Amino acid sequence: CSAAVAVDRRLANADARLNSIAERVAERPRAALDTPAVAGAVERPAQGYEDVIAKIRRGVGVEDLVRDCGLTRDEAVLLTRLHGGRSRL
Repeated sequence: CSAAVAVDRRLANADARLNSIAERVAERPRAALDTPAVAGAVERPAQGYEDVIAKIRRGVGVEDLVRDCGLTRDEAVLLTRLHGGRSRL
């Protein structure tokens, strides 16, 4: 029984914390929620990767993708590995 009571207390504490966080988020101005989470982040629509993939298939390098497309280096490397240098079956 004591284990069940301890779990119940932890759940009640977690629920209270979650409600507190939800209230703080609800109080934030809408404009603050629309800004990118990372300073200097570039927002791209999901279909924006189509242009990047086309560039990769034309042989554009990782550094060029970072500079010209606003990708992080990790994004550029991943997309290059996924879409570059191999014939598609």
